[in-house]
Amino acid sequence: MVMLVDSITPRLQYMAAWLGQRLQAKPLPLVTAVAALPLQVPVINYSTQQVAQIQYEIQPDGLLYETGIAEKAVPQGRWQNQPIIFPATAGDHPFDVLAAAFYCITRYEEYLPNYELDEYGRYSHTNSMLFQLGWLKRPIVDEWLLQLTTALQERFPEWQPVPTKASTLLSFDVDLAWSYLHKGFWRNAGGAVKSLLRKDRAALQQRWAVLQQKAPDPYDVFAAIQQQHTAAHIPAQYFFLLAQTQKGYDKNITPNSKALQALMRQTATHSAVGLHASWAASLQASVLQQEQNILQHILQMPNQSNRMHYINFRLPQTFRELVQVGIRKEYSMGYGTINGFRAGTSVPYYWYDLEAECSTDLEIHPFGWMDANSIFEQKDTPADAAIELQLMQQRVQQSGGQMMTIWHNHLLGLDALGRQWWPVFTTYLRNLSS
Repeated sequence: MVMLVDSITPRLQYMAAWLGQRLQAKPLPLVTAVAALPLQVPVINYSTQQVAQIQYEIQPDGLLYETGIAEKAVPQGRWQNQPIIFPATAGDHPFDVLAAAFYCITRYEEYLPNYELDEYGRYSHTNSMLFQLGWLKRPIVDEWLLQLTTALQERFPEWQPVPTKASTLLSFDVDLAWSYLHKGFWRNAGGAVKSLLRKDRAALQQRWAVLQQKAPDPYDVFAAIQQQHTAAHIPAQYFFLLAQTQKGYDKNITPNSKALQALMRQTATHSAVGLHASWAASLQASVLQQEQNILQHILQMPNQSNRMHYINFRLPQTFRELVQVGIRKEYSMGYGTINGFRAGTSVPYYWYDLEAECSTDLEIHPFGWMDANSIFEQKDTPADAAIELQLMQQRVQQSGGQMMTIWHNHLLGLDALGRQWWPVFTTYLRNLSS
């Protein structure tokens, strides 16, 4: 399969590689002249040129022929009782699916000025076109691609796309490895004083029991988590917060802790381990480099994986800084305020730096659901969260994507909150295995 275009632009090269990888496991060749089209090869006509041979025509909106970032309204329409963007007035496809996908996966709207910030100073999901159109909890780009693939198969019966297989990835953010243990005297003393001021006798007693080794630390459920995902044969990726200064949103165990280092090395024996870059690292590139160095020193191996703490990133600055410190797999593409698919897709893809107009080798791994979003932002009951999670899992399964979820050991712990949410985790795994 080839794509006929009027001219070759960086955006078209990027989308030809993206689409080709999904359709035939290699980039689609771009051809600029009808006379140069190979015979008896399926043709996607993404141009203004007339083609005599069998083709599938997608009318270009123009976005992929442009350069630069323009603040303009995205044209919308409807097709099969669903809203669409970049609707077409001619051709075989009802909308410019390539422009629509590009707009979503590059996060074009996040490069525009004057968007609203959430309470943490991040890009607010309420700005998102996907949220405003009611698409956020669907992998809409993957669904569009599935529709396009079906249409291409109907037009070219002898052509067969590469088979797709849905997958699942569990990921765990270790913000607080322990509630009481390995925090040192002063942090425990400060916590005890706060409990005294709140007259929380139960917390005081629990802290004392744990420090006396008469009770387990409520956040130390790593063995139980490992047992669950190992038994379910689901791959897992862990991200450890290694902020050197514990303040603000970075309240982790110090990375100097021998216990934390031992936990990280033990985790690396059964699962992938990456960096959970701190809030401080999101604000200062030198801190990001320090944390990357710490992780690599602890594990004695290079690290290429990262997720930003609190999902705090800004485009394109944060991703550029990640590339500079050696990160090649990024796992922050989602929101820290609502569950859903920020880029409209569940399938990993390479980041396109829209400001620099170039593709990069930074692979983006989107997530769709996070326990903290359900608990603190959406304020779901465990039952409602389980229903939403199952529905999103089904949608990803149907579109052939990868469902990545985020869990936190301190939200699956042995305290009252953890006892409510542990069944959501185990039921999810049980459903995957059935």
